[in-house]
Amino acid sequence: MVAYSALMLRVPSPPAQYTLVQGARPVRSGVRCVQHFPFLGLLPPPKDGWSDITELFVRRYGVAGAGQGYLYPHPPTH
Repeated sequence: MVAYSALMLRVPSPPAQYTLVQGARPVRSGVRCVQHFPFLGLLPPPKDGWSDITELFVRRYGVAGAGQGYLYPHPPTH
C-alpha cells in the first residue's frame, strides 16, 4: 500500500454550479513555474469546507515520487 498526503482544496461554500479542476503534473523540487494545467475532473463535493482532490491528481499522474511536489497557483497581486 502506498501512503501519500491528501490534496485538499478549501471551499468555504458549495459552488452554485459545476467547478472544473485543473492541475499540473508533480514537478521536481526547484521548479518555480508550470504553464500547462490539464483538466483533471469536476470538483468533489466539500466536506466541512474542504474538497479532497487527491483522487483526481493520482488518477491522472500517479503518486508524486521522492523529491517531487505540487505547485499551487498564487492569486494575482495588484
